Amino acid sequence: MNNKVYELLVFLINNRNKEFHLSELGNYFNVNVRTIRNYISIIEELLIDNSFKGALLRDGSNVSFIGTDTEIKEILNIATKNDFYDYRLSSEERQIIISIMLLLSDTPITIADLEDTLFASRSTIKKDISSAGDILSKHGIFFSENKRHGYILDIDESIRRNVIYSFLKEKELSNINSLDNTSVDICLSYIKNQINFDFYKSMVENALCILEPHFQVVMTDIDFNEILILLCIVCYRLDKNRNIEESYVINNNSNDIFYEISGYVLKLIMGDREFSRGDILYLADKLRYKITYKNTTPVNQDMMNYYIIVKGFLYNLSQDFNISLQEEYKLQEFLTAHVARVCHRIKEGDTLINPYKGQLIATYPEDFKIIRDNISFLEENLNVRINEDESSYILMHIEASLEKMRQNLIIPNVIIVCHVGFGTSHFLAERLSKHFKLNILEIISSHKLKEYVDKDKINCDLIISTIPLVSISSPWIQVNPILSDKDIAHINIIISNFLNKIRLNKVVEKREETKESMINNFSNNRNEVKEMINKVQGENRFSSLLTEELIILDKEVENWKESIILSGEPLLWKDIITPDYIRAVVNNVIDNGPYFVFAPGIAIAHAAPKDGAKKLGASFVRLKSPVEFGHKTNDPIKIIIMLSIIDTKKNLNMLFTTMNTLCNPIAVDKIMAAKSKREIVDIFRYYEDNEVKKEKKL
Repeated sequence: MNNKVYELLVFLINNRNKEFHLSELGNYFNVNVRTIRNYISIIEELLIDNSFKGALLRDGSNVSFIGTDTEIKEILNIATKNDFYDYRLSSEERQIIISIMLLLSDTPITIADLEDTLFASRSTIKKDISSAGDILSKHGIFFSENKRHGYILDIDESIRRNVIYSFLKEKELSNINSLDNTSVDICLSYIKNQINFDFYKSMVENALCILEPHFQVVMTDIDFNEILILLCIVCYRLDKNRNIEESYVINNNSNDIFYEISGYVLKLIMGDREFSRGDILYLADKLRYKITYKNTTPVNQDMMNYYIIVKGFLYNLSQDFNISLQEEYKLQEFLTAHVARVCHRIKEGDTLINPYKGQLIATYPEDFKIIRDNISFLEENLNVRINEDESSYILMHIEASLEKMRQNLIIPNVIIVCHVGFGTSHFLAERLSKHFKLNILEIISSHKLKEYVDKDKINCDLIISTIPLVSISSPWIQVNPILSDKDIAHINIIISNFLNKIRLNKVVEKREETKESMINNFSNNRNEVKEMINKVQGENRFSSLLTEELIILDKEVENWKESIILSGEPLLWKDIITPDYIRAVVNNVIDNGPYFVFAPGIAIAHAAPKDGAKKLGASFVRLKSPVEFGHKTNDPIKIIIMLSIIDTKKNLNMLFTTMNTLCNPIAVDKIMAAKSKREIVDIFRYYEDNEVKKEKKL
């Protein structure tokens, strides 16, 4: 059996009970009927030799696969068994298998071992080893033969796991259709068998389903599948008593909520065994950008940096869109989380393709151009290159907020099932609400819907899904996330029929609720959003932090370093920070650039709490003459605020309102014209109290 025969076998299995004519199969696989007949004969021989004669039904020139689920699993295991005696590997497949064997082996592998496994000659194996070296070198792994012992990779455990995971990603195992037992790729089947994927899969799935409600988190289907794959690899390596190296712990020492989540999920899967700190940290680093909190995202120092950069990006977009996007709290939160994922993906070498990019650009050409014209702000401050696919996902977030501003009230109860991501889900919800009055009860992933069905928790008038659904009793419709004219017409018919049935009896009880309040898996209700923003009305208001001793007006400095030192000195005198904190802020600019220069003339300087923040505090400096920070668009700087951050979550709420004030040109003009320190405090307090967006006069 070769790859073509195996592809035909998988095709027939995936189309179980469907009859095909040999000519139809020939056209599909682009070969003649005689070749297809030979392929079928090879499959028949395999099935007969293994007592599965009745699984393939032939009726003249027609053929169909009619085997059971149990038979399918056994047949595929036989077809992809590890000795590759029946299956003839291609040269490319041998090279990948050799690479995988080296990655999975903790002991030397000899050429004789490879000959026995791959059923190839010594000379062929040697050529393939050289090519396998080229494959691994792309991942930064190099090796040579030990004449006495054979081949072995001398690499850290974290790198080994990362590359195994990358192999699976490159083979698109993260695609939901590749996680079943009918993968058409022999290399995927091999590695799944080697790491006992099917053994760990069900345990990991159960653990992740428990994890979501326990920690109030959500995962897209893509993230769910990627975490599932990663955890299967981690569990396999842990069962082989292979732990993350000590140096990883030293370089990645963090005790946040993701560390707690990682330890929790490992115990769910593997029981009450002890896990090394390195293994938990490794998993936490991977989960950090694949899990989203329902209510609010935990904020670490990196996320705070992203938050400020995204605020600057939204400020720039607001100028071109002529609308205050930077004042949309949920857009800020969602886009910050998304941009953090973008950076993580790019730095990990992952490439994300947006299947709806073409439709989005065609539907919103001018808006997409505005985003591309401003994307350099993110690129320069994050030191990454953002392609059109990533930009089109950002467009979804922006359009969702733009359309939210045009919402009407909602009526029918709807659940949205989306398998792609939060930006796509949010975008689809906003598109639906633009055309229809809908009470969107929840937005969930397809794996979550299955859990709802099992628990009989579905209680809605309609399910709108981006993928086909099975075993669902409630009315449902499949749509494209962009919503075609055909989709809109179909939904309109369904909703019209629904309204005709209930119009006489239905009492709309929640007309005071907006659509924003109903996307409760991805947004809080409006009161909660206001409550979040208004938390700054208490003790952590920015204006309440400022005393006259912490405000410096019209001071002259030579350069940006002096301006940072000047802004830090009042905090140092008040014992709010240590000298190390000021040095850390300076080093942040040197290492990462002036990313906290988020709006023209404005900088919010800060460092991590561990760098010397003793308590919450803030200083305000208005320079006599502006200085250059080296920012491409927002130099020169005339206002510097230094924040000492302790509780990142509470400080984030304060930061949102403060940055909104500083993005308001009317407010900035008033700050620059203020005659006294008391007037500076009063201006900030005024904008905090009134949440002013476009004030003409104070």
